[in-house]
Amino acid sequence: MVAIVTGAGRGIGARIAEDLVAEGATVFIPDLDGGRSDRMAATLGAAAIPAQLDVCDGAAIAKFFARVDREAGGAALLINCAGGYVPLIPTLKITEDEYDLVMDSNLKGTFLCCQAAIAQMVRKRQGAIVNFSSLAGRQTSPALGAHYTAAKAGVLGLTRHLAKEFGPHGVRVNAVAPGTTEGERVAGLLTEADRERQLSGIPLGRFATAEDLSPVVLFLLSDEARYITGATVDINGGVLTI
Repeated sequence: MVAIVTGAGRGIGARIAEDLVAEGATVFIPDLDGGRSDRMAATLGAAAIPAQLDVCDGAAIAKFFARVDREAGGAALLINCAGGYVPLIPTLKITEDEYDLVMDSNLKGTFLCCQAAIAQMVRKRQGAIVNFSSLAGRQTSPALGAHYTAAKAGVLGLTRHLAKEFGPHGVRVNAVAPGTTEGERVAGLLTEADRERQLSGIPLGRFATAEDLSPVVLFLLSDEARYITGATVDINGGVLTI
């Protein structure tokens, strides 16, 4: 089983990669920071294969997936964790460059990685993809702006479309929509007052952790979820119920 976890050099992606290796998968762990990917691969052992990848770069994505095809026979599983954001910017002050960065790293990158992976999956008439959206894509972002909300909502639409188009080819595509998740990026983004304000609105009383998210992702990738496609699983502690 060959899996790709984008953005796996740290945080949620790293935990998912670790759990997939424990399940016996060969896992490519592309990350924007190649050194971070190298270090994570060294931690996970021979089943983890490091790579430097900018998911905003279509040519780099094509080259990376060609490598996966050449070295491992193509992807069976894809988890699109990579994404970027900047601290909250009022909508009327978002520049075109800031908009492009957030849209490209979250939506375009997810689309291009799905496109490349699905081309390999349809050959074998099997594959599973999990895309990372966000609570922002379900409602709005409390801290990351209109462009982030739009990008993550776009991931949900993309997931539904790909599930319908490629289900007949044996490829399942689902999404997860986490709420605020503990990690170094969030720690550097929220003030203590921001944390308290957000926590007060979470019925379960805490932020998510990578340990909360990874089992859901692994379930969606597994044979136990073989009749689930086009779905979004909300993992937000009860902030939003649909």
